[in-house]
Amino acid sequence: MNKRLRDGADLELTFKLQMRRLAPTASPGRDTPALGDSRGKDNVAQKGLRARAGTSARSVLGAVVRRLAPVLHPKVFVFRFRRYFTAAVQEEMQALRVKLQHEIRTQVAELTARLNRRVMAYGGPDEVLVRSDVGYVLCPCQDYPLLVRVLEGERERGIYLLMQRLLKPGDVFIDVGANVGLYTLAAAGAMRGVGRIVAFEPCEPTKRLLEASVGLNGFSGIVDIHHAAVSNRTGRQQLLTGAASDHHGRLSLPVPVDMHRASVDVDCVTLDEILASNPVVNLIKIDAPGAELDVLDGGRSVIRQNAEVALMVKFGPASLRRTGRTTREWLSRFETLGLVHRVIDDETGVPEPWSTDRLEQVDSVNLLFARAGVEVWRNAAMWR
Repeated sequence: MNKRLRDGADLELTFKLQMRRLAPTASPGRDTPALGDSRGKDNVAQKGLRARAGTSARSVLGAVVRRLAPVLHPKVFVFRFRRYFTAAVQEEMQALRVKLQHEIRTQVAELTARLNRRVMAYGGPDEVLVRSDVGYVLCPCQDYPLLVRVLEGERERGIYLLMQRLLKPGDVFIDVGANVGLYTLAAAGAMRGVGRIVAFEPCEPTKRLLEASVGLNGFSGIVDIHHAAVSNRTGRQQLLTGAASDHHGRLSLPVPVDMHRASVDVDCVTLDEILASNPVVNLIKIDAPGAELDVLDGGRSVIRQNAEVALMVKFGPASLRRTGRTTREWLSRFETLGLVHRVIDDETGVPEPWSTDRLEQVDSVNLLFARAGVEVWRNAAMWR
């Protein structure tokens, strides 16, 4: 009996020890599922999945943080915020910059072309032939101010551009004080040789140069030249002549003590008389220092009959003071005919409003007169 118990005990102990050696060793701190326990396998699988999910989430979150860190930086955020609200302004500035660059290139190209066109050639003992912006012009050899004016052309550029906007083929242009014909040629070019031009030049030598210049450029068929001064009455009057053609003027005006001039007798006519048979006029240019109001008085009928007529008048405070009139009085004579005025920009030809005080501060300036609301102002303000 004892032997069986002992044998039985030995066998059981041997079996248990053998099973312990065969069983896998569990990691410290972890529960080792019992053999044959299916729930233990499920717990291990779930813990593995959770671990992998956590690792993936941490990886994705890290990538997101790394990408957003530069954007969410305070300096970067402020920069992007500011750029969002200034984008429209920057785009407008860029468009303006491109436009200005284009205009500068255009102006440089035009200036280069204008300089290349200007050539002087000796035309005789008293004449110089100049190729200008408006064509070939014969000038007196000793009239240096005129030669500089023709060669440089800065003051005339705005007038030429304005005439191109106001005149078209078939129009009528009146040139009072035509001189050597710069404005006459500019008008003929704007009208493309079709229409009518009536030019007045009281100085005989200058009038001969004017006729020659008109013929050289092929416009003799549309230009009618009068050797006369335009005034408010007909008859004879003395004209003072100087070394420069811009110094010609009426004897009735006071002469500066430092200006030595001779006088000649000239015929005087009125615009109403010359244009009586055909009073249709589109544009009148007046360059008669100190005698502008006489020209205006002698053409009141023509101006009244042409509601759309425009006048380009050269205004010089120095000449006006010699007549004893104020600027306000001078302008009021034009206003009585329903005409309002603007200053013609020397570069663009666009009319601009100036105060009376500003007018009196310049040496000379060109004014555009026309009735309020007429098409002249719309055409004059157009940018080429």
